[in-house]
Amino acid sequence: MKRFAVGIATAVLLSSPVAAAAQVTPADFIRPDSTELDSLSQSYKDALLLLRDTLTTVQASVSSFRRVLAQGGAETVVNRARSLHAKCGRAVVTVREMEPTFSASRAPDDRVREQSVELTRQMRTLRGDLDENCGALAPEGPGERADTLRAWGPYYSSRIDRALVAYYESVARFLKAADFKLEPPTPS
Repeated sequence: MKRFAVGIATAVLLSSPVAAAAQVTPADFIRPDSTELDSLSQSYKDALLLLRDTLTTVQASVSSFRRVLAQGGAETVVNRARSLHAKCGRAVVTVREMEPTFSASRAPDDRVREQSVELTRQMRTLRGDLDENCGALAPEGPGERADTLRAWGPYYSSRIDRALVAYYESVARFLKAADFKLEPPTPS
């Protein structure tokens, strides 16, 4: 009966010229119930944990790549670059697949909606940064030669690090707006 009354009130409000001008929708009047919120929170958490795990492997690969740049043999440097390139490729796919989870239309309120928009924008930026900077380490590109990797590796790896830091800062703002925590927490 309560939903029926809300539906009637919504229909009356939507038929008014003021509501039409403001483009009010029925979803604006009906708050999701706790089951829907729990499901949404769980999907956010699952996606963020998957992204954290995927991006942690990228960070580990960046560190490993950096360690061998100065003292590793040519073959080791090239192999680490290949490994980093492959992990970045998987991360780009994972980030792309998780973006719809944070669609602003799914957000339960304005704060989360605002941070969802920022987070998805940051995810697109991260994908672009990983594509560009890891692409320079591709086995078929200039990354085949160890001397080129030694010269440019620090530059590209630092850009990857900056992109990851910016993404994690955006995640922290999203978590604060959504009022939940990840266990274990995301890197900072």
